[in-house]
Amino acid sequence: KEKAKAEPQQPQQPQQRRIPPAALNRPQAAGGYMTALPSSSDESSDDEGPRRGGRQEEGTLATATIDAKEQKKRDRKAEMLAAQVAEAKKEAMRDDDDAFDVSYQGEGESMSSDAVSQARDIKVDNLTVRVKGKALFDGTSLTIAEKRRYGLVGPNGHGKSTLMRLIARRKIPVPDFIDVLLVEQEVAASEKSALEAVVESDVELMQLLEEEKRLSALTLDESLDDEKQKEATTSLNEVYDKLRLKNADSAEGRASKILHGLGFSNTPGRFSMHNSTQSFSGGWRMRVSLARALYIQPTLLLLDEPTNHLD
Repeated sequence: KEKAKAEPQQPQQPQQRRIPPAALNRPQAAGGYMTALPSSSDESSDDEGPRRGGRQEEGTLATATIDAKEQKKRDRKAEMLAAQVAEAKKEAMRDDDDAFDVSYQGEGESMSSDAVSQARDIKVDNLTVRVKGKALFDGTSLTIAEKRRYGLVGPNGHGKSTLMRLIARRKIPVPDFIDVLLVEQEVAASEKSALEAVVESDVELMQLLEEEKRLSALTLDESLDDEKQKEATTSLNEVYDKLRLKNADSAEGRASKILHGLGFSNTPGRFSMHNSTQSFSGGWRMRVSLARALYIQPTLLLLDEPTNHLD
């Protein structure tokens, strides 16, 4: 028998896995076998890098924009709250007539008719004003000369607004023939147009127009006897004379001209003088208040911070 000679077997060599060339160029992560394999995330890593950076920048900008908007909202709320507090203080002072204690030289004395006719200025000596026990003026002299313009300058809370309110209320003596108008807030929002709000600010003119309407109806009332109709006709003619003196026919034209000078238009649009006052912001309603003052043309015009809230 032939003996089979067992040849020693050669140990098998482990098969080497072929790595794609693209993977050979990638940096190998320590201890990570997955780093040698191609993956979709690796293939797009070069493209995603700049995009991620861009997204981070966009996120930063968006955050900054949100922060800026939030800060603006907070500032606006703070301004509105401060305005409400200031207005509440004004209303409290306006409604509380007993809050003012006013004294001056010659208080309670009546002026002679000659003195009144010659008094073209407002002059008060030894004026003392206290508000709820707090002295704002003590032994002060006040003089407002005719055809002069004055500006009150001073820190808040030192009585500038109070002084003007006291003059407007005639708690400080003002000659009767001097009509006074104080502009301290915007006109109230209502359905009336800006033009109507200005024209109707002339209270005397509105009363004359109402009287004209009433008397005209009486003159046409056939149930009245001749004597009463004659009286109504006579009174109506007197009203016509007063209306002519007040230039009633040109009232709307004059009001329109003043509003136009303050930025209102006479044509349809956002800032038309024919729009209702409730459609305007506080600043534009303040312009309506200024227009009313210019339209009435008082002998003494007092303006308390008229540029506040103007757009």
